[in-house]
Amino acid sequence: MKLKSFSISNYRSIKTTEKIEISNYNVLIGPNNEGKSNILKGLVTALSLATTGDYKLSRRGSGYSRNYSFSDDRYNWVRDIPYVKKDKENTKTKFTLEFEFSSVEKGLFKKEIGSTLKTTLSLSLQLAFKLSDCTYDIIMPGKAKKTFSANQDKIAAFIKDRIDFQYIPCIRTEDLVYQVIDQLLQRALENNTAYSKALEKLQQIQAPILQQIQKESLATIKDFIPEVKSISIEKNNSYREFNRRPNIQIDDGTLTSIEEKGDGIKSLLAISLMRYAVSGSSNKNLIILIEEPESHLHPKAIHRLRQVLIDLSQKYQIISSSHSQLLIDKLHIRNNIIVQKGGAEHASEIKKIRDVLGVEVSDNLVAANLVILLEGLSDIRFIEKVLSEKSKFYIQLKQQGRVILDNLQGCCKATYKASLYKNLLLEVFLVLDSDTEGLSSLRDVVDKGILTPSETLKISVIGMVNSELEDLIDFNFYKAMIFNDYCVNIDNPDFKNLNKPWSDRIKKEFIKCGQTWDENVEKTLKEKVADIFVENGYNCILPVRRPFIDNFIQVIDSKFEKIK
Repeated sequence: MKLKSFSISNYRSIKTTEKIEISNYNVLIGPNNEGKSNILKGLVTALSLATTGDYKLSRRGSGYSRNYSFSDDRYNWVRDIPYVKKDKENTKTKFTLEFEFSSVEKGLFKKEIGSTLKTTLSLSLQLAFKLSDCTYDIIMPGKAKKTFSANQDKIAAFIKDRIDFQYIPCIRTEDLVYQVIDQLLQRALENNTAYSKALEKLQQIQAPILQQIQKESLATIKDFIPEVKSISIEKNNSYREFNRRPNIQIDDGTLTSIEEKGDGIKSLLAISLMRYAVSGSSNKNLIILIEEPESHLHPKAIHRLRQVLIDLSQKYQIISSSHSQLLIDKLHIRNNIIVQKGGAEHASEIKKIRDVLGVEVSDNLVAANLVILLEGLSDIRFIEKVLSEKSKFYIQLKQQGRVILDNLQGCCKATYKASLYKNLLLEVFLVLDSDTEGLSSLRDVVDKGILTPSETLKISVIGMVNSELEDLIDFNFYKAMIFNDYCVNIDNPDFKNLNKPWSDRIKKEFIKCGQTWDENVEKTLKEKVADIFVENGYNCILPVRRPFIDNFIQVIDSKFEKIK
């Protein structure tokens, strides 16, 4: 079960949003003080009330005054209605939530509720000046609405059993870390019969849980900060101290209480604990709402954070607000939600995202979504010919300026250029030779968190440890050119031996035949081989060496399909 869409109107600074569709990875972007945090807080309120059923029973204070509140002060009319409408007591805050069910869940819904759910389920929640004017409606056409409305408490319970959510605010002090740990303990213990029978057994039950939290949180936070050596989480054994804060010590070179650590490491520990928390929520879909997760983090840690969030989004739904270019979803543009002028809408093009974040790019990159980075000009010509022949989408995207092939002018610049393009809100895919320099650069760009393994490929030829793009080509297509232009015969066992990459083997043949060899000769020769490949195309590639190119085309087309 997942949250499929939501809309909000008349909540704090939010006048109204369009219907915002939710995927597994969503980013709220926009200028400061435009309402990103208010959308997250509004979703927290709406999700809390959606799982309550008749939520009027959950209010506190007088039902006929402005002082009532729902769900631990998550909504209060006098505070949460837009300021310009506070003198209009008929103004209501409205939340609409749409939930999507799997086929199995639809069957369970029929069994538990007694009604058939054919599509999605939508709830309309309206919060008014008077409690008596608040409404909880199930949006359903025709006669079905009456049946569904009569079972709204059961439906709320059904949703609650399958949806959970966790909100992590922007200011993640040590208080939040303590709060998350307490929540983890509560979740783990609430259904434990030993806990309800005897308080004295609590310590025995809590100890292994705290040890597991300690172990898992250490493993997770080391993804962000490898320097962290240990985390210690202990609670006092005495009855009076049992429910007080645990003592948290972190060793990142200096063993220190979390209260004395900086905001950055407190932030990472809170998110790390949340990552551990969701790993145990196998029976529910968890919606994680995070305000500016990049706050107080070093750029290197933000790269790691992005991968953690992407990993979490494979199973759960992430909704975060951010000012960081690194957290933007560059392939699925609609997953980025622009919040400004009291509203919210899906981004329709990468240019709007850049404008909101103040990112300036050169004219040739304005429309671009994806950059394929290659080592040299001959590599670009090779890959462009293959893509033009075999890709379903390349020619169209190239004409639109949506995809660019760029020359690194040496693989040593891979880290710099990949980082540069990432900061310009471009998706990057890196392809390098699997020679010594290429493999070193591939390791470096991944180790620094700039690219993930899914954004890189090394040239691979069956039977070769190290290889280059030229190794894919049948030498019979260019051997005559080399003999005619350089008086070098490469049709011999030494050149055909695949123990070294193409450049090393061709260099050996040139020197052996008494021909000059230097960087300029190598560059010119590669261009001539590229000319032959552009003329003959995919047929130049030896059939036994085509698996790499076939896989490359499949991988790139999967990325093209997301931006076409």
